[in-house]
Formats: sequence, structure tokens, C-alpha cells
Amino acid sequence: MIVTPKMKGRPPTCKICKNTFEIRDKEKWRLNKLICPLCGELYCTLPVTERQLRKLQDLYFEKNRDPKIFNEMIKIMKIYTASMIKKFFSKRLTFDDALDYYSHNAVSYLVEEYLEDPEFKIDISFGGFIIDKIKQVIFGKKEHACGSESLNYEFEDGNEIQYEDTKHNYIEKIEQEESRKEMSQRLYDFVIEANKFYSPRENYIRLLMINNYLSKGEIIVDKFFTAYGDRTGKLAYMKTLEILKSEIVNLIRESQ
Repeated sequence: MIVTPKMKGRPPTCKICKNTFEIRDKEKWRLNKLICPLCGELYCTLPVTERQLRKLQDLYFEKNRDPKIFNEMIKIMKIYTASMIKKFFSKRLTFDDALDYYSHNAVSYLVEEYLEDPEFKIDISFGGFIIDKIKQVIFGKKEHACGSESLNYEFEDGNEIQYEDTKHNYIEKIEQEESRKEMSQRLYDFVIEANKFYSPRENYIRLLMINNYLSKGEIIVDKFFTAYGDRTGKLAYMKTLEILKSEIVNLIRESQ
């Protein structure tokens, strides 16, 4: 890549530093992730959303297909898809929640590409793929095996679309798994944060009994305190368990 004032045609322009530059080997530049030779920004000529998705996609594969990163991609793709539906297919928004329905299913189809083909990777345009998936949802017919049935429906305007097969709701599964992990982490952090309120001995008994309660049940905990009669450790355990249960209720309410 060489920067030069003499360029034929319209030269690439970096979206970050706003400088233009000449690319002599476009394939090499593509393999180098469309890097700006001046400021070093990756995917420098792409719009903000495309640039975000390309970077997240790279990180997704670098981190061995990390579900947390994939979930971030899905969130951005949902917003991107809804924006394109409003821009190019607004006349198709003829029923309640049409935007949510079309965007969710379009992204679902794109997510399937990643989950069903380990080699699948978008290296040209997320927007182009998303447009194809939007058309697939609005105009096309796609059959999913569901036992011996396929779920295909036709709207009044004659366009065939497919209602979401809940057995293949990849997005929902990923979001549920991510939510479960976040909930577990918050509860873990809460239990550990409470360490500062107790002595080392109280914490040892408290954490041991919380673990026994979760893995073996309340009977095992009762047997321990009956055998050892540790009143101080028991109070620490009971207080933690009480607040932990309350925190779980709050987390469930937040998720609804």
C-alpha cells in the first residue's frame, strides 16, 4: 500500500482519519483487513456498523467462537437489520410487530449460517447478507424439519414466510445461555463480596455450607450444624442464603 497524490479513479478514504490513499494490491489489502496505511485503523473504509461487526467477527473466531462475543454481534445485527427493513422494506410493515418479526427472523437465518457451518465467515458485506436474509423472510419460503412437519405460512398479500421454529431458535438459545452466565456471575460476585463482613473462620463455614446447600441440599447443612453446633458460622450462612434467595428473585424479575 502506497500513499500518493496521483491516483486514477476514486481513491479509498479512511472513515477515521479522513485521508485518501492508493491501493496497488487490493487482494493483499483485503487480507490485511482493509487497514488504513496512515492511521492503522482496520476496515477503515467501512461504515461504523460494518466496521464493528467485522472486528467482532474476527474476535469471535480468535476466541474460539466465544458465545459472549457472538451475542454482541447478534445485538448489533438486530439493530442493523431493523434499520435496513425500515429503509428498504417499509411498505411490508403491514401488521403489528412486523419490524420485530422480520428483523428477528432475518438475523436468525444469518445466525444459522454461523452455527451450521464452522467455516462460514462474512468477508465482504454484512449488509449484503442481511438484505438477502430479509428478502428470504419477506418473500421466500424456507422449510425447517420439525419431526415430519414444515412450518410454512402465507400472508394475505400472498407472500410466503416461515414462522419461527422454536426448536431452532438459535438466537434465543444464545441469549438464554448468556443470561444464565451473567446471572451466575452476579450471584457469585455477591457471595464473594460478602467476605469482608465476616472473619476467615466464618467465611470458611459460610462458603462451605452454601456449596453444600446448592450441591447436596439442606439436610446435609442441618446435619453439619447439628454435629458441630457452630452458632456464629450458622448465622453467617443463613444471612447469606437469605440475601442470595432475594437476589435471585430480583434477577428473575429483571429478566422478565
